[in-house]
Amino acid sequence: MDVVCSVSMRTPTPCSVAILLCLCVCAVSPGRVAVARIQESPSTEPGTVVVCNPQDAYFPLAAEISRSESIPSYPELVQALALKPRFLLWVGSPGFFSDRILAEAGLAMKASESSTAAGIISGRTLEEARALWMRRAQAGGMRAYAVNGEYPPARVTHGRILTPGRPAAGKTDLNREELVRVLQEADYLTFTGHGGGSYWRLAEGISLTAADIPRLPPALLATASCQALRLNLDSSIALAAVSQGAAGYAGFVFSPIEGYLIGEFDGLPLLYTWPGVTSGEVIQLQNRGAMRGFAAFPHYFLLGDPRTVLQPEGSWNPNGIETFRGVRTCNYGETPPGFFPIRIRGGAQYHFIQVPGVASASDEDLFYNSRLQIMNAGPDKLVLLMHSGGELKISMQAEAPRLWRLTDPILDALDHSLLFLPGTGGTAMPIATICLALLGILGLLRGEESAKTLLTRGSLAGIVLGLGQVLYVMNRIDRISITSKPVGIGIAEILVTALLGSCGMILFLKAGFPLRRLAGVTVAVFPTLGAAGLTFAMAFGFNAFFARPSLGTGLYNYRMTGMALIGTACHAAAFVVLAQMLQRLPGAGRARRPAPRI
Repeated sequence: MDVVCSVSMRTPTPCSVAILLCLCVCAVSPGRVAVARIQESPSTEPGTVVVCNPQDAYFPLAAEISRSESIPSYPELVQALALKPRFLLWVGSPGFFSDRILAEAGLAMKASESSTAAGIISGRTLEEARALWMRRAQAGGMRAYAVNGEYPPARVTHGRILTPGRPAAGKTDLNREELVRVLQEADYLTFTGHGGGSYWRLAEGISLTAADIPRLPPALLATASCQALRLNLDSSIALAAVSQGAAGYAGFVFSPIEGYLIGEFDGLPLLYTWPGVTSGEVIQLQNRGAMRGFAAFPHYFLLGDPRTVLQPEGSWNPNGIETFRGVRTCNYGETPPGFFPIRIRGGAQYHFIQVPGVASASDEDLFYNSRLQIMNAGPDKLVLLMHSGGELKISMQAEAPRLWRLTDPILDALDHSLLFLPGTGGTAMPIATICLALLGILGLLRGEESAKTLLTRGSLAGIVLGLGQVLYVMNRIDRISITSKPVGIGIAEILVTALLGSCGMILFLKAGFPLRRLAGVTVAVFPTLGAAGLTFAMAFGFNAFFARPSLGTGLYNYRMTGMALIGTACHAAAFVVLAQMLQRLPGAGRARRPAPRI
């Protein structure tokens, strides 16, 4: 898309800067050419490969897998990824999988731009690793549980165990004994909450450690906890699960930022995996989402065979396919509620997906989507979507509509600034910010002849901005998709928007110099501007002082900062437009520059 801008020597206003930023967002989200690509000849790439360092103690197992399954074996991960296989079995002893090795693996996966589903085959002993490889065929999905540890920022004030399909009777309070009981009978269990390489934290002072893991059925376990997949620890909870009979364990190698793993809390994204879209491929879709939220590279790994599925066969073949004016629509009929992985044959030529009642997504999405993730797999497209039940249709286009490419990131940014941040924050900082702003404004108005007029205009601005945020929140609360965290309405933060808007407007209308007006805009947009600064400082500080010295690369990206900046630009544009309207009210006048001193 070509963007033509006229250049002016005048100082740009906040409104013009916001408009320019919005155009830049559209420009950096390029659409694909409207003409669908011609399909290449069928791929001759291998379906499954094995990787193992010949010097590793577990190399005999890699050789056994290669021989028994008649699949090729390679000594280096990068060499195998270059072939773009569908599945990759990475065999090695626990001590081999250091933080740096797994970080380099994530970078290699990102650089290869392939959809290869990788699984680590390891165990405390060579026999346990062999048993893990052989356990794939025993996995099933009859009994599934979603476990949430105590996590107040996500509105989980008490730990809980959820059973899908049983919203009333399927909720149980969480404690260690109950979790051990559920683990003994689960085919699939997810845990969301604080944790580490050797434990899951259930509540303050209560954890499930590696030593607490009971004898397990051949189950899939998955967790979004910090550093939950640490194989080089003697007390690794992941290795303990494998020792006790698990068919797989998925977790982050490093610390994630909560809310950017599709399906977490209660979604059970692996429940409907089938031979068309396996557990390893769903984890790749989850990694894709995480990289649009916080991750600089994939570091959510599966300890287990990536070909593992929980359903023996999938019913995800469309009942009918229609094509009209370049839009291909697949009808899948009636479906139950849940997260569903779908493979669309020949779908890679379409770069925009729309699921009515769910969400829309593009191959070039800028930000995280908690309801819909897509990824190309050779000529096909893999889709992981959240559906509330009923008729399911998927529409595809060769390119995303231009208007959507502009509005989608802006709506994501506004959801982040006006809904997510207020709905997940505390009240201490907003109250302190309001008090400081009010004290400053009262000081400015002392002795001011037009104090009453300024207070009236400022109060009106605060009411308009606060009411506007309320209306936006009410309209978007059920459609927000930038986080997997439960989000509510933050009343205190909406009051912050109103009061800081009032203070900023008074400062703006009273000022005679552009810099003082800029100060007024800054006060008004402080919550979103502060979020941008905070997220940037946290990501930059951790990358520079912790990740790069130990891993040689940064761990976090800056997409959350980008969202906050776009939200700040939109907020500033609305504030300036409102200020111009207030200045045109009868009797408002314009602030005059002070006369120069002689």
